[in-house]
Amino acid sequence: MLDYAGGWKRLHHTARRFFAPLAISTVPEDDEVCFIGVNDTSTTVAVALTVETMRPEGTIRLLATVDGSALTDAAFNLPEVDQLDVAKDEILLLSWQSEAGVGSGEFPPRPYKAYDPQPSVLRLETEKTGDAHMLALSADRLSLFARVEASVPGRISENAVCAPWPSDSADRHAEGGDR
Repeated sequence: MLDYAGGWKRLHHTARRFFAPLAISTVPEDDEVCFIGVNDTSTTVAVALTVETMRPEGTIRLLATVDGSALTDAAFNLPEVDQLDVAKDEILLLSWQSEAGVGSGEFPPRPYKAYDPQPSVLRLETEKTGDAHMLALSADRLSLFARVEASVPGRISENAVCAPWPSDSADRHAEGGDR
């Protein structure tokens, strides 16, 4: 399903993440949060996972960094995090890097409605390189599923993001260039 102008809807960006060649998911078990990954590439790859927590007012705290191997024949487990290390008002932010690419996600240990969202200010910086526009989205507080829309033809490569990660950015390409 596309929007009225033929562009991607929010679900397309989300679906692209869960169909990525390497994906890491969170699974709560008892008092722990386990990290389980799936590698759909043809080779075993090294994975570096960073786990941070974020409060609704935007405070980010490093919780763990984990290195592991993503096998090709089965889901792989990375070391877990104790839920007692996560405050009641924090959500988990995941980001990972590997030869198969990069990825990110968030996991609220409690239902989203249990958090006290704070009004946030989104900032958008743009830089044009040839026909492409690089957009950098940031926020001063937690902004779940923030997205960018434009009035010019083209497609945003990464949208419906959890801000304020400083690494959140999206490439916007003019018609004829897609990424």
